[in-house]
Amino acid sequence: MSPLLQQLHVQQLHVQFHGAPEPTLAGIDLSVEPGCVQVILGASGAGKTTLGLTLANAIEPWQATVSGTVAPRTPGALIYLPQSPREGLCPFIPLVDQVEQMLALRPGPQRRRRALDALGRCSLDERLAARLPPALSTGECQRGLLAMAFASDASVLILDEPLESLDFPLRARLTPWLRQLASQDGRAMVLLTHDLAMARALGDQVAWLGSGCLQPLSPLEASNGPAPA
Repeated sequence: MSPLLQQLHVQQLHVQFHGAPEPTLAGIDLSVEPGCVQVILGASGAGKTTLGLTLANAIEPWQATVSGTVAPRTPGALIYLPQSPREGLCPFIPLVDQVEQMLALRPGPQRRRRALDALGRCSLDERLAARLPPALSTGECQRGLLAMAFASDASVLILDEPLESLDFPLRARLTPWLRQLASQDGRAMVLLTHDLAMARALGDQVAWLGSGCLQPLSPLEASNGPAPA
């Protein structure tokens, strides 16, 4: 991990897709301190993935008009893990090599050791680590992406439905692991999900995304969902 951990700061973030009648995001303000887990709950189509992609600076000008400020913007400081795990992996490079690429500034032997350690913590042994992504299951690819994120030096992790493709035993195992990494490693983490159980288990702060706006939720609301408007 980098010693210079950074806060995620978002101010008045607007996203208007060209041709859409209403903005997808309409004035999002968000602040996540190092070591804090911010859960963004929302129904399907509420704009959670759009928020993640915008934070990662992955919305192209031909797609939408984006305004507002997002920090940090330094290279490598923020990592976004997509909802579809195969989208985040190159199909032609062994998984362990892709994890190792996240450690490019470290000495060679240390890179391989840390890559294998990160994969092992995600229940991926050396046999699976040596495979190409097409030879892995969707859940294995998802765990590979998580390993890439946590092997990196990024201060801010944006995770879009990070456990959605995993079976229940692995989800139960990795949920407290995510919580531990956020608190012990000092990373700011944003989880984009519709899963109330994940919000209860992981969220230091929970907010509801609806109609393009974020509504902070109380602990009771985070447990039961927001009250009807």
